Amino acid sequence: MFEHRGNGEHPESLERRRQVLLWRSLAVLIVVGGVLGLLRLIVLLLEGAPVQSVVYQVVVLTLNVLVGLVVVARLRSLRRR
Repeated sequence: MFEHRGNGEHPESLERRRQVLLWRSLAVLIVVGGVLGLLRLIVLLLEGAPVQSVVYQVVVLTLNVLVGLVVVARLRSLRRR
């Protein structure tokens, strides 16, 4: 059981809010990384880069999307509580 610190907010809700902020920040970083990766993929395609470079970029973007889905699921679960 947590003790109240006198600020009027329950410590568990304060911790939940911190977690939401952390996961939201991670989601923003993932979105920014995804946009930059997508721009790089477009540049590679326009330049006629080797197939290996394009495949690598597609794999990185796919992993970025998968991690993004995990982050969104975690954010949703935190908001339901």
